[in-house]
Amino acid sequence: MDRREFLSFTAGASSMMVLPRAVSAQTERCGTVFDPSFGQVTKCSVGIPIYSTPEQECQQWCWAACCEAIFGLADFRVDQLRFVEKLFGGGLDCRAATGPMIKNAIDGFWTDERGNSFWASAGIVMDTQFGIGTPNPLSVVWQELNAGRALITGTLGHAVLITALEYIHTPNGTQTTAVIVRDPWPFSPNRRALSMQEFQNVNFLATLHVS
Repeated sequence: MDRREFLSFTAGASSMMVLPRAVSAQTERCGTVFDPSFGQVTKCSVGIPIYSTPEQECQQWCWAACCEAIFGLADFRVDQLRFVEKLFGGGLDCRAATGPMIKNAIDGFWTDERGNSFWASAGIVMDTQFGIGTPNPLSVVWQELNAGRALITGTLGHAVLITALEYIHTPNGTQTTAVIVRDPWPFSPNRRALSMQEFQNVNFLATLHVS
């Protein structure tokens, strides 16, 4: 994938494209680099420093593994099986989940494996299956990552956790160069960037707040 291909996209080509024109934050890390298209530009990243996230325990539990990872980032231990049980009842039901189902699996009061009680809620930013959208979802991604919160996204039938963005400030605005995710599929690198095909076909995005 040529990085310049990312920069050639317009908002019409992908609904997850342009960041706010001016962004700044304590967690934003920037430096000056040379870009073949624009010359000297400021390259930045914002994200959550984590080592790894849980693998999914069956072929369809990518969404549940992402939920487990989100809770774990808030230091609450909840196995992915509990999200499955909340939706489908007892037993090892290896089933996929739609966006509203993922929200239902997350929302509510929880007690983790160490007896800690907390509240969790998911906010659906984008769900093309059900006609939910926002004009600039990448702006929401940036804001959540800057606040130290990962997001769940779905593309090509697979759920992953967004943990970082990389982007450059150009004369034409702020352009995304990479969306960094944590992939629960055991045969995929845990940390990787969304491919161009995945980036173009994102159909679900949700914020998750745990407190």
